[in-house]
Amino acid sequence: MSKLATDWAILQRGLHPAAKLVLWHLCNRHTPLSGCFPSQDQLTADTEISRASLNIQFRRLEEAGLIRRLKRPGQGSQQWKSTRYVLGF
Repeated sequence: MSKLATDWAILQRGLHPAAKLVLWHLCNRHTPLSGCFPSQDQLTADTEISRASLNIQFRRLEEAGLIRRLKRPGQGSQQWKSTRYVLGF
């Protein structure tokens, strides 16, 4: 957990409440050395919102410039590793 990241998330204003909840949980999963890589399954469990709603909140956060999502290719031709979330703090 990164206290700096969670403190930054709390200070964000003008967000939909669900978007702020997702942002806080992303920040809570962030570590300075390895970054932020929670799975959507983990985030839906953390936030108690559906996967569809989670993706809506991701779009809101990206549009606000608070996160970027980077897909990471796996070793197989059609396999993907968990998404890397780049936080805007």
